[in-house]
Amino acid sequence: MTLESEIQDLEQDKIQLVEKLLEKQRELLAWEKKLQMAQETKRDTEQERAKEGDVGAMRAEIHRMQVLRHFVITQS
Repeated sequence: MTLESEIQDLEQDKIQLVEKLLEKQRELLAWEKKLQMAQETKRDTEQERAKEGDVGAMRAEIHRMQVLRHFVITQS
């Protein structure tokens, strides 16, 4: 092999490596986005299940109404 052909081979290898690197970076960004979405979904779900969430507020309201109903029935 001549020096020029070795240089060309190395340049081709470099181009291929850069392309592989870019592809891996794209994959990394995609996984980071998926991870962020999963974390946000988990956080939102936990908030909904907590007392300050809508479901928790509805449960508290139902309980309050049941207590009130029981009080009204016992007063009658």
